Amino acid sequence: MDIQSLAASQGASGNKQVSDKEQLDKDYDQFLQMLTTQMQNQDPLNPMDSAKFTEQLVQFSSVEQGIKQNEKLDKLLELQTGNATTDAVAMIGKQVEVAGDRIELAGGAAPFAYELQESAERVEVQVLDGNGAIVRTMAGEAGAGRHEMTWDGANDAGTALPDGTYTLVVGAVRGEKVTAAQTFGTARVTGVEAYDGEVRLDLGGRSVPLSEVRAVRENAAAS
Repeated sequence: MDIQSLAASQGASGNKQVSDKEQLDKDYDQFLQMLTTQMQNQDPLNPMDSAKFTEQLVQFSSVEQGIKQNEKLDKLLELQTGNATTDAVAMIGKQVEVAGDRIELAGGAAPFAYELQESAERVEVQVLDGNGAIVRTMAGEAGAGRHEMTWDGANDAGTALPDGTYTLVVGAVRGEKVTAAQTFGTARVTGVEAYDGEVRLDLGGRSVPLSEVRAVRENAAAS
């Protein structure tokens, strides 16, 4: 009996693990039946090689151990995910900083940050609306490292724009070369969900993994 294909199922989880265990039990029973039948009908002058059966028994045992280990690992991961979800609930209503080019304008303020690996001659910060049009251009600090800024929500003409999601583009100018800087936007957490073993935060319709959160702050609008 070929049981090598069973090893590929060791990485299964949930309901599939249950079916793998049931299938293993069926295969093992069938193997024992075949072994008994073959021993009863073996040629006394040419007995079967017991080493092959021992090898198959060892393989069955290895697969069974792998399935049990994965079952325990999945239970541990479920527990960890549950704990992480509970902890993340405390973030609802707070502001979190995540890597990306999206910024949230709320109450006339949109805080963000950017990082430069090395200093530049100048830094240009552009804010784009949902149509990709540049609505505001600002100058940023050009030194190496992290820089924090807050957009006041006004366009270049000084007109206040509506709250919502905007796109941030930060370019570091060095001579004739313009390099995009790493940007970090801030958004309010509106919900938490656990999906496929991963805890994710809902940031006003945008879902990001909890692992990508750089900082958590009190909601400025509520203070």
